[in-house]
Amino acid sequence: MAKSHRIEIEDRDKQPNARAVIEWEIEQGNKGPRLSMTGAVSEIVDGRPSGSGAMCQQQDDIRRLFGHLPHVARLCDIWDRWHLNDLHAGCTHQRGLGWGRGKHILLATADLTPEQKSTIESKHNATQNRRQLKAAAAYLKDTDARRLAFDLAATDPHRHNPVEQSDVDDAAKLKEAALFWNVKEWKGWRSAYGQAIPSPEDQDAYGTPKNYPPPILRRFMPAVLSHIARHVCHAEPLPEWFTFEDSLLAPCPVCGYEYGSQWLYEPLPDGLAAELDALGNEAEAHNAAQTAAHPGDRPGPRTMADQLKEYGLKVSVEREPSRPDGFADGMTRHFRCIVTRKGSRARYLCHFSQGDAHTEDPTPEDVIGALVSDAYGIRDGFEGWARELGYDTDSREAERVFKACEKTAAGLRRLLSDAEVEALTYETERD
Repeated sequence: MAKSHRIEIEDRDKQPNARAVIEWEIEQGNKGPRLSMTGAVSEIVDGRPSGSGAMCQQQDDIRRLFGHLPHVARLCDIWDRWHLNDLHAGCTHQRGLGWGRGKHILLATADLTPEQKSTIESKHNATQNRRQLKAAAAYLKDTDARRLAFDLAATDPHRHNPVEQSDVDDAAKLKEAALFWNVKEWKGWRSAYGQAIPSPEDQDAYGTPKNYPPPILRRFMPAVLSHIARHVCHAEPLPEWFTFEDSLLAPCPVCGYEYGSQWLYEPLPDGLAAELDALGNEAEAHNAAQTAAHPGDRPGPRTMADQLKEYGLKVSVEREPSRPDGFADGMTRHFRCIVTRKGSRARYLCHFSQGDAHTEDPTPEDVIGALVSDAYGIRDGFEGWARELGYDTDSREAERVFKACEKTAAGLRRLLSDAEVEALTYETERD
């Protein structure tokens, strides 16, 4: 079962104009317990609320504003080290070396560790095999049967008799088989089956082997690849240097793992959940002490009306017979709303609808609450938004609604920052 926690952070002595929120959750993932942490900052700059972006991108601001508080500094350290511990791009050795985004890795072939050399050579050989198999497919397609027969005979050092018609016939059968079988998969067939008869689980319902090449290919493909390697596609040596931008696919000097080639899981340390609980309790105790030391300041959660007044937002509401955007067909009360902000020339026109049960016109708080909910709900993209609201991702109606929410978000950006939208979403007590 997931365990979540949310704390508010404030320091009215050193940061009287700033507040922050940190949320974390420990849930059972596919590989084990998984920690995710998010945060948001609300800061008054030059008399106006300001922020720096989406929830997951507020960590640096929280540390900048409140890092002098021991419990906040420790929370940020845990955030740095253990956030999304099932989505690590590098192994522990690579993280210890500081590999990652912005870190370019330059390796000399002569200086590779055995583990790095094994990884690089394996990848290099696989590339060589793909080149040779691609060349083999083109060779079998473009070479006539007689020429093919002579080339294959030349690969056998023990053969002394001339090419006969039976050899040409075999070459023609080989070309025909290559048209129906993907020659590029020969290495996989050979490694999986070799010359053995496939087991029952490798056969279909009619007893036909799955992915099993015909005998003519099994007989001649080694000779074809030998000819390709000697005369068509020569093996290339390893380059002297390897460059890996942002460390991507750079092999670890200790274990050989390629950075970013998969998501790695690192188990959470024992006692981390208990430490987070203790830090949450410490934050609550600190906030209680702040309230006692500064009576009358910030007397609890702000209401939506308080927020609208603080941000200088006004909403005019006017009844209209129907909505021009085609939404809310099942509702009977429709309104044309205009949102403005003090000190800004921008304005946002939107529409709001109610059902028959409502007898009062919507308040400004109702309108803004609906708008910020639509705008903030699309932060995870279409698939995340659809999953959260129960829409089918293949539905055109879902796509239409999502685009309307995107339009709402774009309209609000003319009046509010992303941080202000988050504050209206998370830091208000609805009236």
